[in-house]
Amino acid sequence: MRILNCRICSRADAPIDLFGPGNGHLVRQIHSITGVELSYNNEISGQMCTTCLDNLQAAIKFRHRCIITEKQNLERIECRLARIAPQIQ
Repeated sequence: MRILNCRICSRADAPIDLFGPGNGHLVRQIHSITGVELSYNNEISGQMCTTCLDNLQAAIKFRHRCIITEKQNLERIECRLARIAPQIQ
């Protein structure tokens, strides 16, 4: 028997097959955001609802924005230090 509840929130309507063709990126993204490693299991739903998909996409965007901004901030600091270093010597 196939369980169609959302693997993430248990909502009854979950049309997205996490382990279906072309959806492996969703499982990897969930792992990236949560540290939870989902694996296929006949006893547990392999489905995801659209609300959780939207939440996952928002979390991925947030994570990406944090990484990019931190990188930019560190690059700015390095540039400032590079300009100051010759003046110190």
